This record gives sequence, C-alpha cells and structure tokens, in this order.
Amino acid sequence: MSDSCGQSRALTVLTPVKDEDALRAALARIPDGEESPLARLPGTHFGRWAVMPGRKLLFSTTHDRDVRDYLEQIAARLPGEADEVWGHCEGYPGAAGRAAFVGYLEKHRVTTSLFVSAYPNANLAEVREGLDLRQKLGDFAPRAQSMSPQELQAAFREAGLA
Repeated sequence: MSDSCGQSRALTVLTPVKDEDALRAALARIPDGEESPLARLPGTHFGRWAVMPGRKLLFSTTHDRDVRDYLEQIAARLPGEADEVWGHCEGYPGAAGRAAFVGYLEKHRVTTSLFVSAYPNANLAEVREGLDLRQKLGDFAPRAQSMSPQELQAAFREAGLA
C-alpha cells in the first residue's frame, strides 16, 4: 500500500458508549495539536473524538489513505489510545486483535453525507508544504516592502522561496 493516495477521504464512526463519565475522562487526557495521537497517523489531515447525545462516541477524521489501511494504522500505531477511548464503548474487542478492531470500527462506520475538504486532491505532505510556504511568504512580505528589485531577488532566494 502506498503511503498516501493523494485524495482526501472522510471516515465517520459512531460507537455506543457504556460508561460516558469514564469516556469523557479518557478523552480529556488526550493531548491535542502536534501532541495528539492522531498526529502520529500517516495521512491524517484532521481528526476528533466527541461524545454525542444518546451515549454515542463520534470519531471523525479526514485522511488521505485507503480506509481499511487507515483503520489498521490506528490499531498498529495507537493501540493504547484506542483501548483507552473505545474501551468505554459496548462490544469493543481491543486493538491487539487488529482484524477484530478493524471489523468493530467498520461495523460502526456511518456514511459521511457531507464532506468538504480544503485540499481535496493533496496529500498531507503537500498540504503541510503549502502551509509552510504560505507562512514563509507571510513573514517575508513585510520585510520586502522597502527592498530594491535586486535586494528583493536575493532575499527571496535566501529565504528559500525561489
């Protein structure tokens, strides 16, 4: 399987919760941003867990991988976090048995009816590269206002923008 398929995909999973208080406590312990366990999943553009009304856990993610491969990567790379979160859901088999784990999430997968991707044909590496370039240009532009054309060209190259 390639490292990415270059097209954003949505995954939505809705699992029944057996212990909502324990689940909320587990979710509160999960760091966010670059420290999030979801940041360790190749191809993850966005992801979240949220407790929904009716004792349901929503897992929603945008990624650029094959869905089955993505679910297998969760079991392989986040077994502790997966068990910590989904362990509070009814019928959860654990991440150690990868096939059972994938089957559990597939069983509770729901069709994503509305999916909007800011970068529908870009993989995660391309998105990050574009965002990095935008940041560099944003930092560069104010300094460039008073430069001569020659200074501007040299500074542009020096900043790695050429």
